Amino acid sequence: MRREGKWTESIAVGSEAFVVATQAQLGIKGRSREVIGSDGSYELRESPAPYMAILGHENDGLRLQNGYYWNDSDGNSAS
Repeated sequence: MRREGKWTESIAVGSEAFVVATQAQLGIKGRSREVIGSDGSYELRESPAPYMAILGHENDGLRLQNGYYWNDSDGNSAS
């Protein structure tokens, strides 16, 4: 078993008519989301790109090279 992104990363999943209706019900909030898919399986998604400009700098602190050593009560360094 593996995770399918369309179920966890989409606002709506289903027929084209259902996804387009969901987009319309969202009003102005639905306009920036795109309907993708084919063969009877469609998704309403939002591009992750807008979030990179807002949150990209906050992810810098999560890099693997970052490290901070704390001193334990014995004075020994621990990671």
